[in-house]
Formats: sequence, C-alpha cells, structure tokens
Amino acid sequence: GVISDQLVLDIAFEMSSTDSATPPTTLFELSFEFRVSYKLAAGFVPTDEQVAAFAKGNAVFNVWSYARE
Repeated sequence: GVISDQLVLDIAFEMSSTDSATPPTTLFELSFEFRVSYKLAAGFVPTDEQVAAFAKGNAVFNVWSYARE
C-alpha cells in the first residue's frame, strides 16, 4: 500500500516442475516473494483500483527478471 510517498507491494510467485511420467511426479516446488517500493510523485495518491492494477501488471513485469534468475 501507500506509505508516505512510496507505493510498497509484496509480489509473490509459486512455481513447480514435474517429470513426464504417468502420473507425473513433482520434482520441486518454489514459493517466494519480493517486496518492492516505488517513489510516488509529490501529492499523488493512487486509488485502490490503481494500486491493484499496478500490482497485477507492471509490478509483476518489473520483478519477473529477478524471479526468473
């Protein structure tokens, strides 16, 4: 959410991998989270809808390069 002049978001990812057997066997599962903060322009207070849209789109895109490593 908005803290002072920053938008702070927790972006979570869950991933798993299976083999090609029938039935498939889970090889591994990962679950991790990044906390990111964005400085807001002076006086700008985003609506809840704007925060939700940013968290589901831009923020995930911005964090993905770190998550895939």
